[in-house]
Amino acid sequence: MYSGIWFLLLWDRFFGNDILQFACLAMILMSLFLYLKLNPYIVFVIALVMNMASMLVNNIDFGNMPVNIIMGHFIGVEDPQGSVNSDFPVLMWFLMYAAGSLFGHLLRRVKNKNKLYLIISPISAVIVIPVLYLECAKEFGMMGGSGWNVFYHMNTLEMLVCICACLLVLGVYQLMDPIIPEKVTAIVEFISREITNVYVIQWILVWWIANVFMYICMGQKYLGWVMCLIIGTGISLASVLIAYIWKNKITKSLKGTSDEEREKQ
Repeated sequence: MYSGIWFLLLWDRFFGNDILQFACLAMILMSLFLYLKLNPYIVFVIALVMNMASMLVNNIDFGNMPVNIIMGHFIGVEDPQGSVNSDFPVLMWFLMYAAGSLFGHLLRRVKNKNKLYLIISPISAVIVIPVLYLECAKEFGMMGGSGWNVFYHMNTLEMLVCICACLLVLGVYQLMDPIIPEKVTAIVEFISREITNVYVIQWILVWWIANVFMYICMGQKYLGWVMCLIIGTGISLASVLIAYIWKNKITKSLKGTSDEEREKQ
């Protein structure tokens, strides 16, 4: 029965929206803004307006699966059957992309980064901690609400809180930097350089484990939090290891083979 349900959802699994599809659309949109030579401040304002506009049609159902799949790439779609995923609609989530671009723009122009983080991290903490605690305690919103899309279709204020959470974590990492061992720093630097490869590998592993193993073998797609932590940690470590092998073994081997073939010619 569960394998049959999984098969019926293949259209959405192959053509529906998820993080990689969002990343593609976000990069295309950002390329357009760069072509128009818009500065990061204007891009952020545009992204904020896009996000707020998407709230007007959030969790909409068009009553047609192909239309839901297509529109789910742009706005938050939610059909009653739960057969269409609209996890990272670009009109909603591009705000995150624009915020990162703006922060990077500012960070490159700041001479004293420690001072910057000492200012923004406490402010971010004052915003983030009460909101997260309240949502968890009262069981509502992106942290405590029920349903698949309380996170993926979060409102504009929650999106801004998430951005503040990122700034808070970055500030903590900045303060920890002097005491982090060089070997750990080297691993973090490798993951940062190869983040695209790592994430593609991770997404593929998550896809297969979630949609093949859990559906067909286990007959369910939801796990307890302990098992989620175990599987999530395993997938993350495996993704980094495979990316390392790809970068330092397979890629170099393929490059060496190509060089040898050119020399023979």
